[in-house]
Amino acid sequence: MNLGFYYQLNEHWSMGVDLNRSWNNYYRESMTGIPVLNNQLPLDGRIVSDHFSFLINRKITFPFSIVLEAGVGIGIFVDEDNYYMPVYFDENKQAYRGFSMVNEYSKGLTFPAQFSLRKEFYNRSSIGIQGGVFYDQFLKNRGLYFGPSISFYL
Repeated sequence: MNLGFYYQLNEHWSMGVDLNRSWNNYYRESMTGIPVLNNQLPLDGRIVSDHFSFLINRKITFPFSIVLEAGVGIGIFVDEDNYYMPVYFDENKQAYRGFSMVNEYSKGLTFPAQFSLRKEFYNRSSIGIQGGVFYDQFLKNRGLYFGPSISFYL
């Protein structure tokens, strides 16, 4: 899910902020076979990732009010990772006695790049497609998004 607020500097440039939230459910295959008494260790985990970015976009207008816009920026991310971890190892039974939910947080810089291709209607709204990618401070890909876009202009 992506929400953005932009200010049109002139007919070719805009700047603004984006808030992007994504969810990723995963399976912790490396934890299979961990002995837990009276139960099995839940192996599913979930990461919720929030990106807050400042972007500068270049706008190119084509005939029939078709607009291509692309931009780059800088921002921050906060990840919340939720998963289960075995606890209380029993030496006599060689198994864990239970498990506990772990919430880990991480944060850092992000460098987003985005594009959109849309059809404008009466200079008040548009509909199209939008996509983007996020890189971390080590220029590793943190994630991407792609989907429909609806915009309203004040």
